[in-house]
Amino acid sequence: MVGLSPTMGLSAWRRPYSVVCRIARWLQTGPPVLLAAETRGKEGTDFMTKRILWALMIVAAIIGLAVGMERMHVEGENRQVEITVDWPAAQQMAAVTGQSLHAVLTALGEAGVYSAAVMPRTMAEFGVSGRDIHSQAAAVWSEFPQQRDTMAQQPVGFWEEDLQTTLDAGLAVVPRVGNPPWGQDLTWSQLEPYGPHLVIFGGRDAAGYPDDLDHTQDALQALGARAGVIEFANQRGLAAIAANNPAVRVHGISAEEMKKLSSERVLARYLRAVRERNIRVLYFRGFTERAEDWERTLNLVQTVSAELTAQGYTLGPAEPFVPWQVPPTVKSAAWLGLGAGFAILMSQWVVMPSWLLWVLTAVPWLSLTGMLLLRPDLAAAAAALAAALVFPTLAVVQIPAASGPRLRMVAHITGISLIGALIIITSLGGTEYMLKLAEFRGVKLMHVVPVAAAIAFGLLWKQMPVRRWQLVRRRLDELWNTSIPVKQVLLAGFLAMAAFVYLQRTGNFGLPALEWEIQFREMLERVLLARPRTKELFLGHPALWWAGASLGRWSWWIPVAAVGQLSVVNTFTHIHTPLMISILRTMYGLSMGLALGWILEIIWNRLLRRWIYDSLVRILRVR
Repeated sequence: MVGLSPTMGLSAWRRPYSVVCRIARWLQTGPPVLLAAETRGKEGTDFMTKRILWALMIVAAIIGLAVGMERMHVEGENRQVEITVDWPAAQQMAAVTGQSLHAVLTALGEAGVYSAAVMPRTMAEFGVSGRDIHSQAAAVWSEFPQQRDTMAQQPVGFWEEDLQTTLDAGLAVVPRVGNPPWGQDLTWSQLEPYGPHLVIFGGRDAAGYPDDLDHTQDALQALGARAGVIEFANQRGLAAIAANNPAVRVHGISAEEMKKLSSERVLARYLRAVRERNIRVLYFRGFTERAEDWERTLNLVQTVSAELTAQGYTLGPAEPFVPWQVPPTVKSAAWLGLGAGFAILMSQWVVMPSWLLWVLTAVPWLSLTGMLLLRPDLAAAAAALAAALVFPTLAVVQIPAASGPRLRMVAHITGISLIGALIIITSLGGTEYMLKLAEFRGVKLMHVVPVAAAIAFGLLWKQMPVRRWQLVRRRLDELWNTSIPVKQVLLAGFLAMAAFVYLQRTGNFGLPALEWEIQFREMLERVLLARPRTKELFLGHPALWWAGASLGRWSWWIPVAAVGQLSVVNTFTHIHTPLMISILRTMYGLSMGLALGWILEIIWNRLLRRWIYDSLVRILRVR
C-alpha cells in the first residue's frame, strides 16, 4: 500500500478546489458579465464575496450531479414491465367473439399479457346469483336500507372460479380491491391461496381509507404484494400505504378512450408511459365492440410486447424501485447554493454591501434547514420551488451584459438555469417522487415569476442595479404618464390572451393539445429518443438566440427567452420521468431551438427585411 504524504494529500484536495474556483471565476467574469460586478462598477459590493457565492452554487451543482448519477442507477435497475388485462374487458372479448373466457385469457397470455386484474363481485351480483354474503356486509345492508341502491354496486368478495380461471389460463392474479363500508376482511383471506404479487385498488379510495389503512398495509405485507399506483387517479390513502409498502406505477386507458383511439395512438401512449413516466404496469382493456376487433387486440398486445423488448425492457411481474432517499445533510449542503443564488439575484436589482449578501444567503439556508428538521417534505417542496423561481430569473437578467460569441452566452445562461435544476434534483430525491406519490408544487407560479421579473427588469434596466431610489421613482412616473397608442393597447390585449393560453397549457389538466400538435409530437417521438418541449423548441430558445443579437442593451426577446429557461428547469421537476429522458429532452430542445432561431434570423436578414425595405422604397417612389 502506497502511503500519502501531507503534500500529496494537500495537492489532491487543492486540485478539485482549483477547478471549482476556475468555474466560479468563469461564471463571474466570463460573458455575460455580472451587472453589479463588472459593467456597472464594484462600489457597494465585494467582488470576492460574489466569487465565493458563485463557488457555493457550483458546489451545489456538483452535489446535484452526484445525486443524479445515483438516481440514474436506481432507475436503470428497474426495467421490467407487466401487462395486465382488465377482467371485465376480457369477459366482453369472450362475449363478442363467442370464445370461452379461458381461451381469451390464454391467447392474451401467449401474446404477452402476464396477469389479469380480477374484479370482486358486487352486492347485486351476489344477490342475482343467490350466493350467501358474509355477515358484515349483510349487517350493513340491513342497517341502511335507504342506501341500498348505492351499496348494490359495492364489492363484497371474489368468486373462487374467477380466480381459478385466471390461474388455469397461465396468468397471475392481480386483485382489484375496493373500499366498501363493510371492510375487506373476507377479501384478504380469499386471496391468500392465490399469492397475488400486485394489488390495484378500485374506486376513489384505497382499501381501508380513512381509518383502517394500517390493516390494509398489514394485509399487503402478509401477501407479499406491492400496491399499484394508478396514474392520475389520486386515490385517497394510497400515499400512506405506499410509504410503508412497495409500490409500482400503473397506466391505463379508459374504455371510452379505447373506442376512439387508433391502435397506433394506443401503442404510442403505452410506450410513452413506460419510457417517460416510470410506468411499470400497463393496464390493458383492448378493443371490445365487435368480433373483428379480437385480432386487432391481439396484434396490439404483440406489438406492445415487441416494442418494449426492442427498447431494452423485459416482460414479467412489475418490480418496485429500490427504496432511495437523499440524506438531509446532502440536501442542506445543496441549499446553501440556493441561498447564494438568491443573494446574487438580489444584487442584480439593488447595490448592496458584502455583509447583506451573506445575510441573504444565510436566511434562506437556515430557514430551509430548520424546516428540514421539523417538516422535511415541506422543506423539500419549498426549496425546489425557490430554485425554480430564482435560477431561471438569475439567468435571463444577465443576458444584456453578455459579450463575445452568442453560443458562449447561451452556454452561460443555460448553465445557470441547470444549477437550479440540479438543486431541484437533490431536493426532491426520493422514491416517493419517482412514483409521483409526492410531486413538485408551484408549476403555474414558476411559469409566471421569471417572465414577469424579466419584464420588470427590462422596464427599469437603465436603473439596474438600483443605487438611488429617486431614479427608480422617476422612471416609474415616466412609465405611468406615458401616452399609449391604441395599437399598443391592442397588442397588449393580444399578449394577455397569449399569456392566458400559455398558463392554461401548463400542467396535466390544462387546455388540451390540438390534433396537429399531437401528431407532430408523436412524429418527434418516433424520430428522436425523447421529444423536446414545444415551448423550448419554438419559443424560448429561438428567442434566446435573437436576444443574443442585442448584447450590451436590453432586448424584449429576453422575457420570451425566460420561457425557455424556466421550461428547462421545469423539465427536471418531473422526478417520475427518468433522468436520462430529461437530459435528452433538454439537449434536443436547446440544439433544435437555437438552430431554428439561427435559420429564422438568416431568413429575416437576407430575405424578409430586404423585401420589406424594397417594398417601402417602391411605394415612396410612386408617391
